[in-house]
Amino acid sequence: MPYKIKFKNSILFRVGVSIFLPVFIIFSLMFYLLYNNTEELTKEKYINQLHEINLKYADYITNKLSELASKTKLVAKQIETGKISIENFLDITYEITNSDKLIYGSAIALAPPTPSPTTN
Repeated sequence: MPYKIKFKNSILFRVGVSIFLPVFIIFSLMFYLLYNNTEELTKEKYINQLHEINLKYADYITNKLSELASKTKLVAKQIETGKISIENFLDITYEITNSDKLIYGSAIALAPPTPSPTTN
């Protein structure tokens, strides 16, 4: 009866395990580290993009509000000279404020006066 060698006890199995097990561990560790680095770089890139968008819109709103202030000053000078009335001033101010969606939300100071609730 021929002598059978079990695969677990063979030299081929031992060499395979001694080579492939460390290679598998090294590649697993390498892919784990690459994944973590990629995730951190992606988060950092996303945060930088949001920061740039915030700065862009902050500058835009600042510029538009300064334009709004200069237009309002011009209209206020026209009131002082008597060219227009206060009612027309409010209409012109609403028109200037409504000209831009971002500014409309930012120009709370130019909102129409709301009547206070009466207490009984």
